[in-house]
Formats: sequence, structure tokens, C-alpha cells
Amino acid sequence: MKRNRLPGFFLIGMMVIGFSCTSDEEGKLSIGLSAQCPVTGNPSMACDVAPGPEAAFLVRWVDSMNEDVILSSSYLYGDEPWIWSELEGMTLLMDIYPGTNSNGDLNGSWIDNWTHFEGKAYFTASDGINGCEMWSYDGISPPQMWKDLNPGATAGAFGVSPHSGCPSAMLVHENKLYFTGAGVQEDTLMRMYIFYSLQQGQLTQLHQSHVRESGDGSLVYWLGKLYFAGIDFADWPESSPGAELYAYDITADSLALVADIYTGTYVAETVTYPNSSYPSELVVYDNRLYFSASHATSGRELWSYDGINPPVVYNIWPDDTDVNSSGPGDLTLYKGKLYFAANDPVNGYAELWGLEGNGSPTLVANINQDAPTYISSSGETYTSGEVSGLHVIGDKLYFKGHNSNIRTIYSYDGINPPLPLYDPDDIFSGLSIIEIVGVVGGKIFFKGNAKETGTALWYYDTTILP
Repeated sequence: MKRNRLPGFFLIGMMVIGFSCTSDEEGKLSIGLSAQCPVTGNPSMACDVAPGPEAAFLVRWVDSMNEDVILSSSYLYGDEPWIWSELEGMTLLMDIYPGTNSNGDLNGSWIDNWTHFEGKAYFTASDGINGCEMWSYDGISPPQMWKDLNPGATAGAFGVSPHSGCPSAMLVHENKLYFTGAGVQEDTLMRMYIFYSLQQGQLTQLHQSHVRESGDGSLVYWLGKLYFAGIDFADWPESSPGAELYAYDITADSLALVADIYTGTYVAETVTYPNSSYPSELVVYDNRLYFSASHATSGRELWSYDGINPPVVYNIWPDDTDVNSSGPGDLTLYKGKLYFAANDPVNGYAELWGLEGNGSPTLVANINQDAPTYISSSGETYTSGEVSGLHVIGDKLYFKGHNSNIRTIYSYDGINPPLPLYDPDDIFSGLSIIEIVGVVGGKIFFKGNAKETGTALWYYDTTILP
């Protein structure tokens, strides 16, 4: 897709903003903005394409393709893929779903599940014609729909809606890409959910059932099986469990419920529904499957499964319900241990925890020991370290943390207490990290807020020694 770039510059406050008029093959003219940012140290502002203290830079995630940094942003075109570089700033990769909807809002393709495999990036996107389907990008040609897994359309009260295969739960294992997608059983026209594998461009349908992936997209391989959170819609909601832990045996080509962790039902608007444990954050560690799940008496806690016996719970916030529970998140393997963020009534919310071998979870670091910053749904006040976005880069573990009024990036070497990488007040008028959105080539990309820039995309380069 050839684009002709005509550069220019203008000044807004402290920001020097570059703009470019680009024309595509059809001659359609569009305008993109990039920023020559006022901060170029470490961290640096990646670019603030919507300058000003009230701006919101709507980035959902950051990833890569070859040497390019790819990100999903809702700026100008709805949620679409962009390329960012230090020299050119933001460039729209493709407006996959152009135009506006009936309310006048920008359409967006809402790309997700960006997965590297065999020299390409595979992802899900909707172009408004084929529904949510599998797309691919080779880093050279424009992205294109790779496969319409669920072709056709259905007429309804609001018009004709395209069917969607909407692949999810993508996993690369032993030179194959596994994922799930939706389809239709031809003889009954019932909606089915299908496991696929992809290798050297050949797509293979492995198994179809009424079980839909219904978690956070976690799919892990362990002992010949693919584990995921799913809902069986064959007899739902009358006699099926809710969103629970399932396993697909690749060799036996069979799918089975591993455990109905949150049993029982609830009633909503006279309809009885099954409870759901919603397993998430699935990770294999020390020959066990660990995950976060909800239960009637323990709330949302850390669980483990040994492949034979029923899953067991680690009650970090003991004897409680969903009102207060540990809510483990960002389960990450680092130097032979399992690390995660969790809450407990003594140390507060979202602090750094760890587990080694067959032991019990223990507090690794209480990042915030100062003023209470979190009020629970039951009214109690707690401190919160706001630990999130755990990533291993090189020989260190990095994450977002909050100590008193400072929200910054911390590093941990597995031995000494975690340390903040920088003081936000020394960088740019109280730069406060909002969330980490991705890591590319040793750079931690995050949304940060400062008085002069509003919410912008920043990065910290871990390859530069402090």
C-alpha cells in the first residue's frame, strides 16, 4: 500500500507537532499526527498525537512486527492498528473497518490476539463485511483477512449481520498455532466452537463441540492437553455448568470438563443461571497448572491442579467471599518461581506475591506502606501497591507500582527489594504511570499522565543503564 508523505510542523504550547498528509492507492487523503516530544531521556515520550492536558491517548496494547512497533489505538480512525517509530511517530497501518456507524461514531476493527507465528502476525479483526475473523500481517504488505472461519450472514431485526469465526485463545506450541473459533453445524445449524491448528499455512480442524472459550483468552499446553476456560452451551443454562476449567486432549481428540469449581445457581429476571468460577491467568509451573478462579466461600483466589486430583485453593485472603478476596493477577514465571499481584487484609491490595515449588504463597514486597489508597466494596480502607503489568526482561522482573503518591515502574532481581526505576517528579512535572501496555525490544511501553501532556504513550528503555 503506497503512501506519499508530505511533512510539516506546528507549535501547540510546549509541543512541536509534526503532521503528514498521506494518500493511499485510491487517492484518498488522510492526515496523521506525530510528535517531536519535549522529553527524550529515560523514560521518553513515544509520541503524544493528541496534545494537551485533557488529551486521552487511547492505546489498548503494544506489540511488534519485525522492526516495527505495532499498537492498537482509537485515535482518529476508531480502534485500528498503527505503526510507531522514534523518527516518524504514528502512522496508520490500515483502516480495516472504515466509516461510521448509525450513531455517527467511528467504526473500529478492534484487533486483538496479536500472535507471532511463521514470520507473520496473526490476529482477530472485524472489517464490517465478514464479521470478526482471522487476519494476518507479514510486515510488508497491508494486513489482509487470512481466513473466513464462519462465512455467511443472518438477517435480523436490525439488518443483516455477518457470521463471525472470531478466533481466540491463540497458543504457539511445537511449531503449531492452536486457537478456537466459532462455526455452524450444517445438519442442525447449531452454533459450534472449534479447535484449530495451523502449520506451514495449512489449517486443520481438530475438534468441534458446544464449549466456547469464555475466559481471558488463556490457552496453555500441559501433558498433551490444551487447558482453557469454557462454557458448554449444549444445554445452557438449564443443566450446564458456568464458565469453568476444560481440557482438550489432542491425541484422543476429546474435550472434557476438568472441574466445576463454582457450583450452584443464581436467578436473574426469573431465569436460573449456573455460577461460574471464570478461570483465568492459566500458567504451568512445577508440574502443576495454576490459575485464578472464584468460589462461593473463598472468593477469587489462586488455585492449582496436579492433573489427577481436584483443583485446590490457596486462600490468601482467608475465610471471605467475593467482597474481599486476594484476586491474584498477572501470574508470571521468573527465576524458578511464580510471581503475581494479590490482596490480603494485612498488607493491602495489589502487592507483589510469590510461590516457590510446592510451597504456599508468600508476600514478596509491600510496595505501598503509607496512606490508604483503596476503599473496598464493604467500606474498609487499605493501602495499595497497584502492582500490575509484570514482565520479565533479561534477568529482571518489571512491573507498575505505587508507593505513596508515586506511580512508576519497578524492577526486581529476585533477591533485593524492588526498586523504582525513576522518580516521576525528576522527569516531567509529576509523570504518573497509568498502565503498562506492552514490551518491545527491551522497551516498556506505558500510558502516563503529566500536567503538560495529558495522557500520552511513553516508554522506558531497560537496555540503557541508569
